[in-house]
Amino acid sequence: MTERKCLNLIKKDWEIMSSNPDLMEKAKSWYPTEHDFSKELATKYDWNLQQITGLYAAFSPLKSVSENKKILVNFLNGSRYGHTGRQIDKAELILKTSQFKEIEVILGGMKTQAFYRHIYNPLDKEVTCIDRHCIKYFNQGEMPCITPNRYNMYSNTIKRWSDKVNMYPSEIQATVWLYSKQKYGINI
Repeated sequence: MTERKCLNLIKKDWEIMSSNPDLMEKAKSWYPTEHDFSKELATKYDWNLQQITGLYAAFSPLKSVSENKKILVNFLNGSRYGHTGRQIDKAELILKTSQFKEIEVILGGMKTQAFYRHIYNPLDKEVTCIDRHCIKYFNQGEMPCITPNRYNMYSNTIKRWSDKVNMYPSEIQATVWLYSKQKYGINI
């Protein structure tokens, strides 16, 4: 797989994706909606937005959005279960800092950091969240091992396509994410 092949795949599927108004509306509003959800939690629980979005990202690996949100709210209410000990430990560290960059370091992984940045700022053009559904999309339903180089190739593809169609990378990623879930299913 090359970046050119990835771009050609999006180009081939873009007419189908972009001609579905429901898909496009959901994709464009996904990160802003989750940003607003995070702001509400920040206000309700008296934490900084960067901490709440950091927690949201920390609980995202291998979880559905609904599971992730449930774990997040339970965590804010004092429950320390629902995810691996490692992710719970990251969440505890996030509560000890309000520094954006420190939270990014605590999160560690490229996907988790990008997810954090897009929830915090859906207009961020520097990163792209490449999750399991995006990987599956670019590999026609297969799930190969993801290396940093492969992650960057997918990320660059989405950034390049976002420039071409005048959208944000987060919107293109959400479009591919939703389309992949429709095409390949959600059980990965």
